[in-house]
Amino acid sequence: MTGEPTAAIRAAGVGRWTIRRSGTDLFHLLEAEDYRAVLAALEDLPADVARQARMADPLDVVHDRSAQGADASLPVVGDL
Repeated sequence: MTGEPTAAIRAAGVGRWTIRRSGTDLFHLLEAEDYRAVLAALEDLPADVARQARMADPLDVVHDRSAQGADASLPVVGDL
């Protein structure tokens, strides 16, 4: 991912975003101080709105940007 969407994501407060794949499953690890603030900063930004629209079609599950979705995460089972 490069260009305007990348700059917008970084400006919103994302320090690192790693995407891994296992078969057809994608796993995202996004590092930010305040994930809700990131979502709020990107919500109406044209570059991210366009990126979300492009990504919606190939995904089985579209990211839930509601308060419940912002708080949804996998539990940490180990951290070194």
